[in-house]
Amino acid sequence: MKEVEESYIRGVQAIKDAEAALSISLPMAASRLYIAGENLAYSLLVAFHGASSRNHGKIWNGIQKLYDSGNLGQNYKELLESSYRMRLQADYGRKTEIALDKETLEKQIASLKNFAEEVKAVLKERGFIL
Repeated sequence: MKEVEESYIRGVQAIKDAEAALSISLPMAASRLYIAGENLAYSLLVAFHGASSRNHGKIWNGIQKLYDSGNLGQNYKELLESSYRMRLQADYGRKTEIALDKETLEKQIASLKNFAEEVKAVLKERGFIL
């Protein structure tokens, strides 16, 4: 299914964009990290269920369910939620409990890279990417 692969590729590219943006604009990097996480999660959910909502909460809960059922080695729900909170700060100026600084964003990038690797392995196993 092309939608799965395209969403996965968008997620991986958004991680690269976030890394590049770290030296230019922390809010831009945070926004790209949100895009990365949502696209990676969406690709997994479509791979498992044939379709998925674009609703944040449904995506996060879907990832939780994949973890609970043993289809993911790590639970990425909190990572996705924190990426969303960072985006709210970056794009809309909403205050959240997460610091929008370079160190926090670097940790988020590292976690999203791990998520991307796990997504890649699952998608390969299920025949969605080579």
